[in-house]
Amino acid sequence: MLKLRVLGDEKKDVWLVDPGLIIGSAMGAGLLLPSPGVKDKHAQVVVAGDSVTLKNLSGDGQLLVNGKPAGAEKPLKVGDEISLAGVRLMVVDPKEGFVPKQPAPEASGSPWSIRANHSALNNRSYPITGKMVLGRSNECDITLSVTHLSRKHAELSVIGNKLVVKDLDSANGTFVNGKRIKEETLRKGDELRLDTLSFTVVGPADEMDKTSVRAAINPVAMAATERPQTAQAPVTKAAKSTTAPRAATTAPTTPRVEVKPEESASAGGMNPMVVVGAVIVAIVVAAVAYFVL
Repeated sequence: MLKLRVLGDEKKDVWLVDPGLIIGSAMGAGLLLPSPGVKDKHAQVVVAGDSVTLKNLSGDGQLLVNGKPAGAEKPLKVGDEISLAGVRLMVVDPKEGFVPKQPAPEASGSPWSIRANHSALNNRSYPITGKMVLGRSNECDITLSVTHLSRKHAELSVIGNKLVVKDLDSANGTFVNGKRIKEETLRKGDELRLDTLSFTVVGPADEMDKTSVRAAINPVAMAATERPQTAQAPVTKAAKSTTAPRAATTAPTTPRVEVKPEESASAGGMNPMVVVGAVIVAIVVAAVAYFVL
């Protein structure tokens, strides 16, 4: 069952059980607003099953829904804000314990949001834009009707492309991934906990999520880098011409010729051993001839 809440004065909350709730300044109105500018029967909230419709009974062009003229009638949903003569009302669902005051994530254009992990909040996602305060008070940007939360419990700020949470001196603490913090930069997938109320941080991909792309390999360049470095460059004509003068200035060396015994004999020379042997033989023959004769 839904309620119509007077922002800033929860004591005037009205359950939407009357199928035709009158809002006005006259006695007998279902929601009495004795404020300057509020007409006797200013508007009516019609409830039919699950649908809720706001009807403009005054024809006042200043009757607004979410900052825009309501016209003759306007369908309402949880989180819609009604404004008439400076009085702000909001359709709330006490079971969810949340008063959404921002557009849906896809409409806000914000890359950051928090997603409730508690079944009582129906896993709702809440976009974070700029600087937003979370707490139990209706003055907060995100009002969470949970007993253990402080009136202004924590502040979420989008700074550049980062999301930062700051504890506002809450009684029961603000936690990131189980650690109590005063101020912390949040990352995608972090658990943000306000006392016992838990949220998952939803945000853009960070550097760890990105896949690096390797440049294409050039097979020709790879082959060039793998070529052996010990190979000597061919000698060019220029190189030959530079070495020739150097060779000419070097003192000539006499070639060494090794003559074998056979070669020396054939050349007309006699081997000394052969001469000695011949002399000995001649002496022996002479001695034998002397004794015999």
